[in-house]
Amino acid sequence: MLDEENVSYLAKDMGIMITPEELTSDAELGRELADRVGFKNAALSPHLTHTVQLPSVSMNDFGDTVIVIKNEVEFRRRIIAAVKQLGDHCIMGDIRYHELEDRVDPSTLSKHCVSLVSSGCGDNKELSKNWLSENETFDVSMLDGIENIYWRGCLDKYDRFAKQKEWRVCWLPSELNYEAKILHVGSLEDIIDIVPTKDIRRYLLKKYSGYVPGIITNNRRTIAGTESYGAFKTRMRDIDGTGEFVMEIG
Repeated sequence: MLDEENVSYLAKDMGIMITPEELTSDAELGRELADRVGFKNAALSPHLTHTVQLPSVSMNDFGDTVIVIKNEVEFRRRIIAAVKQLGDHCIMGDIRYHELEDRVDPSTLSKHCVSLVSSGCGDNKELSKNWLSENETFDVSMLDGIENIYWRGCLDKYDRFAKQKEWRVCWLPSELNYEAKILHVGSLEDIIDIVPTKDIRRYLLKKYSGYVPGIITNNRRTIAGTESYGAFKTRMRDIDGTGEFVMEIG
């Protein structure tokens, strides 16, 4: 499926002003323009369509630099090794985007559910006073007796963010606070490229010459880390009063 948004965006650099809607309504024009914004590759069959997924245009506001990981397996290995050396824990992988229906357990016959999200650390009295124990920290034991709680983790988000198609690294350091920390993993220059955000689409189209901007359904749910995702979520949940939390009740 053609990515009209990115084709329109790239066409502007060529002095062609056309909206994604216009490309959607004229499939032949859309395909012709998609070929023009990319790079030719005589080695590929002209009878087949080769598609590359480009970042959504909305991602331009996320920063001015993109780090392209060229060897994901090796990248994961180095991250995990560095975290283990510190005696810490981490989890990394594709974000799982959830629709509302996915958050309701049919066996409960519940037609509704509620999401509870803390907006600050549990020891913030103004934000979390309804969830505080005597020592002014959030305690998961306060939820004892409430049925059908499903805890979301750092690799879960709601489907309104699905266009981001995120891949995330979550590191839980031994020192629990909100201060910035640096994980030393050594040089990564052999497995990454650093590209200005404004150039990332041309970078990818040149790397995959002969490909056109398209929408690729991403059903990956790859996860790696020092332990399972379930174990990592439990570890995070049990740190009372130190972090934000999300849970579903329904």
